[in-house]
Amino acid sequence: MKISSMLTEPFGTLDAVSKLGVIAFYTAIILAVGIAVAALVLKKKFPEKQAAFLKGVKYFIFGYALALSISMLVLKMSDTIADGEFVGEVFWPIASIIITAIVLILGGYIVGYAKRDFLPKYKIIAFFVLLIPVIVMIVILAKYFKTVESYYDGVSELGLYISAVVLVLLLVAGCLIFSKNSGALSTRDMSYAAVFIALAFALSYVRIFRLPQGGSITLASMLPIMLYSYMFGTKKGIMAGIIFGILQAIQDPWIIHPAQFLLDYPVAFGLLGFAGIFKELKLVKKPVLSFVFGATLAGILRYAAHVLSGIFAFASYAGAGYSPVAWGFLYNSFTLVDTAIVIAVALLMFSSKSFRRLVDEKSGENAVDTAKTYEKTEKFSGYEQNNTAEQLNDNDGNTN
Repeated sequence: MKISSMLTEPFGTLDAVSKLGVIAFYTAIILAVGIAVAALVLKKKFPEKQAAFLKGVKYFIFGYALALSISMLVLKMSDTIADGEFVGEVFWPIASIIITAIVLILGGYIVGYAKRDFLPKYKIIAFFVLLIPVIVMIVILAKYFKTVESYYDGVSELGLYISAVVLVLLLVAGCLIFSKNSGALSTRDMSYAAVFIALAFALSYVRIFRLPQGGSITLASMLPIMLYSYMFGTKKGIMAGIIFGILQAIQDPWIIHPAQFLLDYPVAFGLLGFAGIFKELKLVKKPVLSFVFGATLAGILRYAAHVLSGIFAFASYAGAGYSPVAWGFLYNSFTLVDTAIVIAVALLMFSSKSFRRLVDEKSGENAVDTAKTYEKTEKFSGYEQNNTAEQLNDNDGNTN
């Protein structure tokens, strides 16, 4: 969906997905203004109600973004399947991963509330259960590729596999080595991840420009994933990015090989999780610069993943007069424009003290530190109360 279509084309001429996109676009603007005005009024006249209002807004935004994402996804899939653009051999393996992940996440919530002691074991079991549809998907896609490989000349399977393995190892390193915030996903972390992924997915439908061979410049759709990584750490940001990447594969599929699928979707968007690495490793102290450097790094890494896919999978699509390498670098430069838009929007957001304070309050590290400080304060207060009581008893005894 292009913004130009929203502003210039008659509403009645748009398809169902585009109509919903237009409605969602203007509704989002109205909601943003309304929420901002309401928050300012509450801050001045009823400050005690502001916290409850903002909490309610968080859940409302999640519900709105999730409902919008699901609706647009269903409409989009109906269109692509009907047009023959997305065959069942590609759709169902990817969809099975998402369905399995949703079921496992819901199961995690239930286990967390009903039998919290079992939660660590449940996470290990869930990981191996999720591997099953992933392996099945890779096998089915590899089989499907054999039926269409005659349509794509110059594909280098060795180059694709090596590239995918190297970048997957980089993701693993990001989770295990570069991420200091290695705590397990809490219910709070998962709730925020769901909100940010839903927002990113909804924004990805607002396309400023769409390229003919896949890929598009969007209205800062990467920003929610990068912010989540900045707030909760590289490891959790990578996980959120991978989920977002799989959703992108269903929304705008261009898949000819399992390794190419990894490079263009879960790996490329998983690399957005590196947006929080400068803050997490405390390499840059100033918040806005920490995010800008992290977002730039994440955008370049995503660009690299798409470039490798373009060189080794889509060599036959190189423009006239271009080598596959040159065309891969040129064609995928749209991701750099996407990153520039994210940074521009982020600079506006970080210029607000209220936004910076909100990010600090909600970020995983600061939230843990605040909880520990509160716990220590409570213990210290209890200690003081006990000492005071003992002193009173001693004084009473001495008086008697």
